[in-house]
Amino acid sequence: FLAAYGITTGTGDGATFSPASTLTRGDYILMLYRAYNLQSYGTSSFPDVPADSYYAEAVAAAKALGIVTADANGKFNPLSPVTRQDSMLFLQRAMKAAGQVMADGPASALAAFSDRGSVDSAAQGAVAAMVQAGIIKGDGSGHLNPTSALSRAEMVTILHRALTL
Repeated sequence: FLAAYGITTGTGDGATFSPASTLTRGDYILMLYRAYNLQSYGTSSFPDVPADSYYAEAVAAAKALGIVTADANGKFNPLSPVTRQDSMLFLQRAMKAAGQVMADGPASALAAFSDRGSVDSAAQGAVAAMVQAGIIKGDGSGHLNPTSALSRAEMVTILHRALTL
């Protein structure tokens, strides 16, 4: 589904998908940019995002739209793995930028997950909203794993669910 719509592409030479590979922050934002047809705002964004990188335009748009913000050092860290909770927060903000408002979910939506206390307070509403909407279902062992890195396979599952609500 996502490949057919040009949201995802393969890794390396494009011939493999690499489902178990960790997804970087830059790549995830690029996929959200494509999935929600976000508008271009040039390539100027964060000092650690090279203007000639394949994700520069997407990150610049995400910054301009308030989907992503800088860390304490003013950086985006595009090559770092995107955490599961950040992916949910970015997704909620991308949906809002595209006109699909998904309000924060109640803390009670996280009650079934034993690691709910690990969810950062800044992401709690977004994580709860994604759980409440059925976009996030946990790992089958009662865990959200909010600080774990998002894999490419998890990303396509999350985006497919969000795009087909």
